[in-house]
Amino acid sequence: MLALLQRVGLNRGLFAGSSRAWLVVGTAAWVLRTARRLSQPSEEVVFRQVLGPGESVRIDHTAVTRSGAPVKVRRRR
Repeated sequence: MLALLQRVGLNRGLFAGSSRAWLVVGTAAWVLRTARRLSQPSEEVVFRQVLGPGESVRIDHTAVTRSGAPVKVRRRR
């Protein structure tokens, strides 16, 4: 919703009719979106290593129950 308000507000405030009210709405939406993005924690790097020639990386995920036992997962065909 904020992205839509930002886009519409800045377009109507700067280009289509130059409305000051729409410019304020667009600027406020931009400030709110930027503040929300900056307040979220950044992603943490868990593992980093340089790969040599012929090396590869395999990322695997196993579903487990609350007790830690693996879950049998049927593949859809």
